[in-house]
Amino acid sequence: MKNGLEAYYAELTAALPSLYTPEAFHDNQALPLIADEESFSLSKQITYYVQELDKLETVPVKLLQFCGYEPIDGEHYFFFYKVNSEKQYDKLNASQRVLRAVIALVPIQGFLRLLVQHVEAIAESCFLNEHQPITNRWQAMAG
Repeated sequence: MKNGLEAYYAELTAALPSLYTPEAFHDNQALPLIADEESFSLSKQITYYVQELDKLETVPVKLLQFCGYEPIDGEHYFFFYKVNSEKQYDKLNASQRVLRAVIALVPIQGFLRLLVQHVEAIAESCFLNEHQPITNRWQAMAG
């Protein structure tokens, strides 16, 4: 599994900002798990891209709340996460942004895995105006 992830990471990072590291890619793989849990406590930092600043920022995974997914095509999905505004965290007005993760359904060693390709911060207004997320559990994608 590790070699498969490293090969996949090498393929993905060709199109990502050079600041992304293998560690950031690995930590971001926790995002699909949040969609499956009511409460999720993990010490990882999720790395996301801020287009208007052309830089990467991080947010503790425990502050994120899953707020739906949207199919892109048969193999890719957007997963959306909001920063829990009840907790003290105001880096870059994170509570007014939504993290949009591009998730790929990837066959690795005979199993289909949900892998996070890229995470970016979008304005909450963009999320509300341009997306129609499905808010029930993401397992509904399968059937």
